[in-house]
Amino acid sequence: MVFSANDSPLSGKSGKAVTGRAIGQRLAQEAESSVSLKVNVLQGSTEKYDVQARGEMQLAVVIEGMRREGMELAVSPPQVLYRMEDGRKLEPLEEVVLEVDGSHVGTIIEALTARRGDLLEVTPVAHGFGAAATDSSSSSAEDPAGSSSSSGTGDRQRLVFEVPARGMIGLRSLFAG
Repeated sequence: MVFSANDSPLSGKSGKAVTGRAIGQRLAQEAESSVSLKVNVLQGSTEKYDVQARGEMQLAVVIEGMRREGMELAVSPPQVLYRMEDGRKLEPLEEVVLEVDGSHVGTIIEALTARRGDLLEVTPVAHGFGAAATDSSSSSAEDPAGSSSSSGTGDRQRLVFEVPARGMIGLRSLFAG
């Protein structure tokens, strides 16, 4: 994400107007205490900072902390960091493990596969959260039809996906409110 001073017409209305230099000092202070946070000054601009973190949540914590201190700042949408290795562009993959009611399995599978996720495993859950069944009736990604027959009964299913990090950005907003 790129952090900079708030340059909107409404700057200074809800907090104290802060210069880019003050934002940079605050980000440098945050980077000292957090090993996984990297802050770089953008080339060609002295008051814009490229901030790299482990995910949306870590960035949200930094932004919220700065906002609570009264700082007004502008941030860009998050972007996934790619890596080049042997001339190939590699992207990070996330393992997503969900336990959902059988009636919602189809919705979840549709949402994650639309974001280029691969369904790796479907397993019935014996009792409550985290108690995956170990019997031979569990389904896998090669036989997803085995889980669809019980999807309307209200029993719980454990779904395991492998999803590119870019597909995870904004996923929570699909299921919230």
